[in-house]
Amino acid sequence: MKSPCHLLIASSCIADLLHDIGQYPFIYQYFTSTLMPQSSCLYVQVIPMIGDGFGTLLILNLGIDRLIAIMLPLRYRFLQTVPYTYFMCHMLLPLAHTTYLLVWAFSERTDA
Repeated sequence: MKSPCHLLIASSCIADLLHDIGQYPFIYQYFTSTLMPQSSCLYVQVIPMIGDGFGTLLILNLGIDRLIAIMLPLRYRFLQTVPYTYFMCHMLLPLAHTTYLLVWAFSERTDA
């Protein structure tokens, strides 16, 4: 599990798992026909939002990783000598995107 590609795949799986957790509150709300204030709904959906924000961009980064491996094989082999640094560089974009989504969601919520 030292390869950056394997780390990206594992991270994508974890992000998808977090995103899928959001189905359970939805199923409960759907079958009980209860209403929830928007602010409470946001708190319930924070973990799935994190999974969604990370998951979509991790798939993009996985594609970029594979593109680098094909287009620049010598440079990619060098990048594999520092796999965790390379992996953390790939995590910067999903982290920034997810942080933006959460800040935007919390700033736009209403308590009604």
